[in-house]
Amino acid sequence: MTTALKGVVVAAVTALGALFGIGFLIAALFEVQGFGDRDSTPSTAKLVAYGIGFAACVLIPVLLWRRLFPGSGPAWAIALAIAAGGVLLILGLSLKG
Repeated sequence: MTTALKGVVVAAVTALGALFGIGFLIAALFEVQGFGDRDSTPSTAKLVAYGIGFAACVLIPVLLWRRLFPGSGPAWAIALAIAAGGVLLILGLSLKG
């Protein structure tokens, strides 16, 4: 596999991860705000699942990048910071609700 093709694969997985990650954040916001059934309390299990999904959306592209480009620069610290920030945002939404 050529370097250009590897780059295209990583870029495509990163773009899909970003789209799904935004989707998880929006779904968590809707869960906290009571979109649909406004009289119910936010489901903690759903919010935890959204947090795990968001973390996967960030970590899977980085894992693929590290696998396809083993000599590239370190990205785990940045990816873990983004994933932790998103999870804290999702769980923080549940505390405000």
